[in-house]
Amino acid sequence: MPRGPGTKKDKPSFIEEARRAQVVAAAKEIFLHNGFEKTTIADIAKAIDVSKGVILYHFGNKSDLGKAVIEEILGRYGAHITEKLGKLETATEKVLSFPLTCAKYIQDNRNDFILYVDTLGSFGDIEQKRSYMASANKVQRDYLIRLIEKAKSEGGVSSVNAQSLADTIQAFVDGINSQFCADPGNVSPMQAAKLFRKLLDDSIKN
Repeated sequence: MPRGPGTKKDKPSFIEEARRAQVVAAAKEIFLHNGFEKTTIADIAKAIDVSKGVILYHFGNKSDLGKAVIEEILGRYGAHITEKLGKLETATEKVLSFPLTCAKYIQDNRNDFILYVDTLGSFGDIEQKRSYMASANKVQRDYLIRLIEKAKSEGGVSSVNAQSLADTIQAFVDGINSQFCADPGNVSPMQAAKLFRKLLDDSIKN
């Protein structure tokens, strides 16, 4: 029986997790090629040679699958940032390196972010999209605020307001992401991030 949103189930087996990952990978490729709206469950089922029922067992409908694709994209992005910054010694260096770390990932994974924007269609109305985006942004903002507060306690950052600084850094990352996705031939995330780091370094010194 298909599982709808919110339906509880025991922890999936290894085989079920592998099948879910296969479906999400196929959906990412087809959504990117056809667009979320024009893709059907049948298209994805055909691509991996399974019945529609198999996909609907793991995902209640196309919207659930779209949300899983978005979660996979954001999960990999977040894991990359955490891994790269985790190798740095001080919170101050992590704050300064955050824009460059994000820019490098964005530059190397442009299709993921194009797909993210398109697949937001899986959330239905404007309010649902807004709510989800606000929630996703809050995760990144809260992470930045914690880094900034720790950097302040280390003495590497001045008495700048942590919330305002986090908002500024996030605005840069989101802005360069949007520009690069729209016009990759004329926008270099890494060059912009290097300049932004210099400006950031000057602004947070004691």
